[in-house]
Amino acid sequence: MTRRILLLAAALGAMALPAAAQAPQMTATVTDRTAPDTAVRRLAGAALSQTIARGMTPNAWYSQVLLSRHDAYQVMNVARDKTGQAEIHADFADHVFIQSGEGTLMTGGRVPDARDTAPGERRGSAVIAGNTQPMRAGDYFFIPPGVPHQMILPRGGRIQYITFKTHK
Repeated sequence: MTRRILLLAAALGAMALPAAAQAPQMTATVTDRTAPDTAVRRLAGAALSQTIARGMTPNAWYSQVLLSRHDAYQVMNVARDKTGQAEIHADFADHVFIQSGEGTLMTGGRVPDARDTAPGERRGSAVIAGNTQPMRAGDYFFIPPGVPHQMILPRGGRIQYITFKTHK
């Protein structure tokens, strides 16, 4: 009887191995560098670059340094080397300034598998039937609340940008 239980446990364990070998769950690396907005402050570019570089792990969608957060806005510096998820923000507009790299911004269309990920935030795997625009260093994009959008990067590509999220 004990031998049968051990064999059954071994068989069940072997069946679980393929599930354990699946691709790891993607995450985001977010570093909070906010402070009260009551005084002048400086974050050195070298330190920001190092923080972003540390966050670019193999399983990270992106590495983000949150610079400022208020009820009406957020400011963040972001780097990514993978195509992002499709996003829909109900209450925030995105103002995106491309610092370096290239990619494509897909906007509009629909996100068939969108799911709630936080209050007022929906994400899915892709924007379908949207409009595409090239993203290059120096470009600015405004994405109104409620508009599906997705950053698409070429294989091996990387993009860095500053996003100002403003509450509608």
